[in-house]
Amino acid sequence: MPLPFSPLRAWLSAYLPLEGGTYTFAQKLISPFAGFLAGWSGVFSNIFVGAAVSLGIAHYFATLFPEVPVKVIAVAICLLFIRINISGMKDSIHLNNLLVTLKVSILLFFIAFGLGFFHVTNFVPPAPAGVAEILNGSALFFFAYTGFARVTIVAEK
Repeated sequence: MPLPFSPLRAWLSAYLPLEGGTYTFAQKLISPFAGFLAGWSGVFSNIFVGAAVSLGIAHYFATLFPEVPVKVIAVAICLLFIRINISGMKDSIHLNNLLVTLKVSILLFFIAFGLGFFHVTNFVPPAPAGVAEILNGSALFFFAYTGFARVTIVAEK
């Protein structure tokens, strides 16, 4: 799975302004075989991430429509996004803009609504469930933000 965006990736993108991201970094800086492994790891990780996200969305839908099996919903979501990708860049861009606007609107709603429930005393003790739960949350955070590395894939000048 690609690493989340980091200063190292930014430096590598400036140092090697070539498209290909992780594949190019590994191929040019380590060896062609390392590039081969990195490239195919990226392909397979994208497949698994797509499946995981589809299943996650399907579980949300299954709470609204419990009579429809989760796997059927997940496959339908995958087919929907395949159809959108086949239809072309314009449709993909419109959908992406719509989803980003929706996501930012929801986040702003939760921030505005949550400010009324903010109390400093909620942060004492700092890790009431233990450090293990912080690490679990960190794993989800890094999974959710793997897309930031995509900018290095098309970084060629």
